[in-house]
Amino acid sequence: MTLHEPIRFEDNIYLVQRIKFENDSVKDNIDLLCECYNADKVLRKDGRLYFLKRIEDAEVIAWLPK
Repeated sequence: MTLHEPIRFEDNIYLVQRIKFENDSVKDNIDLLCECYNADKVLRKDGRLYFLKRIEDAEVIAWLPK
């Protein structure tokens, strides 16, 4: 699995579990894929679906430079 930087969304911090290209078969099975990837939320950007897992009780101390 590839490591990704944490994502801040709606005042929560998430880690990217998987990134999938959006297509009809993926769109029809989002709930199943969330369960398989242990994801709490799915975001869509530029034709990709990002399956995210929320980090409980996380506090951002500092972001690393890119």
